[in-house]
Amino acid sequence: MTNIKPVINSYLHCLEKEGFLDRFYELFLTADERISDMFLLVDFDKQKELLRKGIMTILTYLDHESLAGKITIKRLRETHGSRGMNILPEYYEIWKSCLIQAVEEYDHEFSDEIKAGWQKVLNEGVSLMLEKTGI
Repeated sequence: MTNIKPVINSYLHCLEKEGFLDRFYELFLTADERISDMFLLVDFDKQKELLRKGIMTILTYLDHESLAGKITIKRLRETHGSRGMNILPEYYEIWKSCLIQAVEEYDHEFSDEIKAGWQKVLNEGVSLMLEKTGI
């Protein structure tokens, strides 16, 4: 993948500010009732940590294509796929939209270029999760 350092930096800017992941989940859980129902019994402290690591794993993998990243993404694909939580493809579209909105609110350097970078990275990440690639 082309240079994703600006997206990695954007993500780090967001994580530096308290409340970024809370804001994402606020947006995501209110975007569709079916999504909020899936999170009724979730430990959100644990969930936010999993999300933080999951996004970083995808970013790192797309930047370096490491074997460790490949294995982690396969595991994520299994837990989110039809044999695991069976996350529907349309939920990923909502997820991407809510994440980009949260990034826009929390990254002080957000721009159209950063947004386009995020869209490209998240599209690739979702393709990885939906088994549309060869890893």
